[in-house]
Amino acid sequence: MFLNPDRISLADIDIDFPPTRRQEVIDYLASLKGIDFAEIITFNTKALKGAIRLVGKGLDMPLDEVDTIAKAVETHQGKDHIDDKWKKQYPELFMYVDLLNGVIESMGSHPSGFVVSPIDLSSNVSTVYTKESKYRVTSVNMKELDGESYVKLDILGLDNIEMINETCISANIERLTPDNINITDMNVWKSLRESTLGVFQFESESAYNYLKQLFSDETLEHIHNTVGDIDYIDLLSMANGAIRPSGDSYRYQLAQGIQKDNGHPALNEALKPTLGYLIFQEQIMNFLTDFANHTGAESDTVRRGLAKKVGTQQYLPKIHDGFIGLMVDKYDEPREHAEEILESFLKVIDDASRYGFSVNHSQPYSYIGYVGAWLRYYYPLEYLTVYLNMQEDDKERTTKIIQYAKTRGIEIKPIIFGGSRAKYSFNKEENVIYKGISSIKFLNAKVAEELFALANSKDYDRNDWIGLLIDIFETSINTRQMEILIRLDFFREFGEKEVLLELYLAMADKKKADTALYPEFADKEVVEEKVKKKTGEVQRKIKVVKRPLKYDAGLKEKTKNERLTNLRDYEVAVRANPPRKIELYEQIAFEKDNLGYAITTWDSVNPSFALVTKIDNIKYTPKVSLYQIKTGEEFVAKVNKKLFWSNDEQLLFIGDVIKVLDMGEEDGWKNDNGKWVRNPNVKELHLYKCKLIRESKHRRAWLDKY
Repeated sequence: MFLNPDRISLADIDIDFPPTRRQEVIDYLASLKGIDFAEIITFNTKALKGAIRLVGKGLDMPLDEVDTIAKAVETHQGKDHIDDKWKKQYPELFMYVDLLNGVIESMGSHPSGFVVSPIDLSSNVSTVYTKESKYRVTSVNMKELDGESYVKLDILGLDNIEMINETCISANIERLTPDNINITDMNVWKSLRESTLGVFQFESESAYNYLKQLFSDETLEHIHNTVGDIDYIDLLSMANGAIRPSGDSYRYQLAQGIQKDNGHPALNEALKPTLGYLIFQEQIMNFLTDFANHTGAESDTVRRGLAKKVGTQQYLPKIHDGFIGLMVDKYDEPREHAEEILESFLKVIDDASRYGFSVNHSQPYSYIGYVGAWLRYYYPLEYLTVYLNMQEDDKERTTKIIQYAKTRGIEIKPIIFGGSRAKYSFNKEENVIYKGISSIKFLNAKVAEELFALANSKDYDRNDWIGLLIDIFETSINTRQMEILIRLDFFREFGEKEVLLELYLAMADKKKADTALYPEFADKEVVEEKVKKKTGEVQRKIKVVKRPLKYDAGLKEKTKNERLTNLRDYEVAVRANPPRKIELYEQIAFEKDNLGYAITTWDSVNPSFALVTKIDNIKYTPKVSLYQIKTGEEFVAKVNKKLFWSNDEQLLFIGDVIKVLDMGEEDGWKNDNGKWVRNPNVKELHLYKCKLIRESKHRRAWLDKY
């Protein structure tokens, strides 16, 4: 497309692999004969924030004061700085901070950078070992290695490639590549406008909005009318380049399909494939050789400078003189007009020093994105299942996946016996995805697969919990794991969690029968009478009759049958008179502790009902964490101290269920030169009025105490 292979430098090569295969690739490269292989060293320096916190602690300054100063540090173009007013206010602190800032404090190895060379690295650049590195590490930094023209490999583990691989395996189709996929499928392109979930490089809100505008009907029609037919992969590739900092000056004109007039026919023709815009590094190289009197080597020097983000100021004078000279001498352009033409090109080249994109990045990236979108459209169950498994620790991303699944008519079901395996898994017949259980605290893949196999080994009577437990006792699951699954409603088809937990704990001998609720299982004293044959004397003996519930597969057959009879009788009794319900707060806290998030919601309740899950800063301006019972959404709100305490009585307690009557946003606060002032850029949620719906045991305990 835009690529001229004669003008590509091999000094920096990126290789992308699935994360699970990355180490295998590194090991393979290290084993090759004929090349020397090493990791690249990194020197870790003390950052400005870290220096402030370290020195502040050493000077015994108040921690909140040090924190305020550290938070005043701003980052611009990768560099940290702080306003001079802080240095004037804290001269002793910054006397030492300025000494520490930027000092090398440790060394490590680059997370993805490796050097390969036909010459011995130990002799030519020297190598060392670090505590963490598996292979030798160069003792020379990356920029210096690049200056000596060593070949650097960036071996990256890309989740999206693994998503494609695993989805193709799950769908039982050939692995998709640029060579075997239809890139003109309008169903896929239209789906990209609806959502970029899982689409490489375009998942952020800003990137999605840009792609949606670029591929809108209006923009596509405008491009068709002005330029003609265009390959959508090429257009996606342009978007990949335009969303980088180098696209700042033209990004939104391109999104509208506006073709740029560069003021000269030769320039317009050269940049016609990209609607007249200078987007890629390769195009900058072509521009320099064709229009700015640069040799191929000189243009590559500029490209490498851009790739290394070392700035462009040193290149601009030569570019300027070369372009003006060529336009005046070759094309008879007036010097003043040539200056006007050059202005926009210099702007793009200067912006590219912050991050310019190349075709050999944008094209593969675009194919990765499109292939993902193709799989998402035609194999949504498989694709979303793989995606969920890769993002299972990311609650925010998981929520987005679940929301997208709903738009495709796919239900993500919580963990359930018979449906869930170790990881997320799909069921095509039901068109559902079941959450896995191996990621749950204290659970593992072995237990998950044992329970799944058990569920599918026979049909269990949903009213015979004891019958299932007999088989579960033969698996490797332990009591803690079983309690967690019961509390998380894994076995909900067999009854309410409180009932199942009561029966299981009794059967596992973790508690005795609740004789207050089920008195028929209390120990009983009976009088046994025995008549002597010779004398006719009646002897009476008191005997304690017990109904033990502990089950053990190793019991003798008679004893085992007696226990099972007791257990089945106990099941009937417990189902008829269930134990007390687990309080909402207890359940939410349990879910957060074991799942990492809460799942219990009641769709039928008023949306203004909320559960108080946490209370902080009670001495000053209390902050309460609220869990919306209808949706499961969580938010934090401040409460005026005068409202929080009423007649020396605390207003809210953890575990209270309240109805939110009035809530709103207020400006936050910031420390301005030692004074706290309102900050309109930060909004804080405030709870003004609420009504107690159900009090918690914490409130009852407090009232009893005081």
